[in-house]
Amino acid sequence: MKKILILLMVLNLSACRTTAIHNIEQQLLPSRLDGQAYELREVKVAVMKACQLKGWVPRVQDDGSVLASILVRGTHEATVKISYDRQYLNIIYVDSQNLLQSDGKIHRNYNRWVNNLYTTITQQLKMES
Repeated sequence: MKKILILLMVLNLSACRTTAIHNIEQQLLPSRLDGQAYELREVKVAVMKACQLKGWVPRVQDDGSVLASILVRGTHEATVKISYDRQYLNIIYVDSQNLLQSDGKIHRNYNRWVNNLYTTITQQLKMES
C-alpha cells in the first residue's frame, strides 16, 4: 500500500510540472511608427536576432520560415517552427527531449521560453523603427 501511495505522489508531483503546450498562432506583429507593416526581410532579421539573444539556434527553412532549437542545461531540448509574414507571426511546437511532453502537455518552462522568444522578437522589431 505504501508503494502505491508513493507512486501516486510522484506522479502527482510530475503532473504539477507540466502544462498545455501553448502555440503562438497568427499573432499580429507591431507596426512601424508610421503605421506601415515591416518588410519581410526586417521580420526575418528580428527573428534571427531574438533567437540568438534568447539562446535559440535558428535555421532558415525558406522565406518566412525558421526552425529554432534551444538546449538548456545540456539535457532539455525544444524545437519550434517560426513562420511569419509582414503582419503575423506563429511559433509552433515541433519536438522536444526531456521536457515531459505527452498528450499535448509539456514542462511549464517550455511555454516561458516561447513567450520570452516572442516578446524579444517584437522588441527587436520595435528597435528597427
